[in-house]
Amino acid sequence: MKFGEIFKKSFNDYKSNFSTIFKANFWYGFFPYILVFALVLFMFFSSGMVNDIKEIANLTISYSGQNITLNDTNFESSPMAEEFSSLWAKIALKTVLIFGATFLLLIISFFLSLYAHLCNFMVRKGEKFSALRSRIKGLYWKFSGLIIIIVLIMLCMIFAFYIAAIPLFIILAYIPSLNFLVAIIMYFAILFLVLLLLAKLVLSIPVLLYENKRVFESIKMGWKLSKGNVFRILGYFVILALAGLVIYVVFYLIGILGFSLIGLDNLELLSLQNNPANVDMIFEAIKELAIFMSILYSIFYFVVYLIIIPFANLFVKNLYFELKGKKDN
Repeated sequence: MKFGEIFKKSFNDYKSNFSTIFKANFWYGFFPYILVFALVLFMFFSSGMVNDIKEIANLTISYSGQNITLNDTNFESSPMAEEFSSLWAKIALKTVLIFGATFLLLIISFFLSLYAHLCNFMVRKGEKFSALRSRIKGLYWKFSGLIIIIVLIMLCMIFAFYIAAIPLFIILAYIPSLNFLVAIIMYFAILFLVLLLLAKLVLSIPVLLYENKRVFESIKMGWKLSKGNVFRILGYFVILALAGLVIYVVFYLIGILGFSLIGLDNLELLSLQNNPANVDMIFEAIKELAIFMSILYSIFYFVVYLIIIPFANLFVKNLYFELKGKKDN
């Protein structure tokens, strides 16, 4: 089965199970992440951080007229130092709390999204969401364990790659002119390594789900199933990744356009920062940008979780059945 045939089969599966796939990915994939995003914005704006940052900006402007700056040797003995230290301590504490809460919420969202992936892999033609949930109830933790093991394997391989590159980093310390070129080469090398590992490991997911194997046995069988087809699978992933990249670039360009329309650029900030009357204008522009980017990324995540991820899961499932059929024959 060629790429086009697997693509068509996956599209038909998506279309025939759209209602169930939509419900699973909306409630367990899209909604949790958007909720986290909304909560983070709420925590940021309701915690008083914006007012603290405004106050620092105003203090900087007010003391600049007295020729006192952060680099001044007399700064520590000035009243400005105590005020700055107090404000920065408040901001640091709030930042740590917000980041801690965000990290915890993202972990919860990640495990919820795994349930959406499981639904995508296991849905049957015409099956209702309630029936699907009942059928896959016992598979969730085994599926989650496999995904975590796959992620850990990939992280370990990337870490090993960096360790092996230490001699190269030492050499580059003496030849700084090559740093940029080597950084580009290493970026693509790591990307290739990640995609190659993914091509070897991804088939272990349908093996686990459809052959009822244990986690490590599934990895072993999936690795064996990909033998002789690694670069073919890799090519398929590159095509799908390029399609996803096009969608991302479109949203990125829309973001740049919105950024320009709001008028929030570095030159404008530089021209306003020494004018106390315009501090509020800067933060209003930032607030408008935050609202705009929130809406934009909500649409982007909607496309990702409701179209791209379900289709990719179905594609992997159909690819597995095609390779499995060949191996059996």
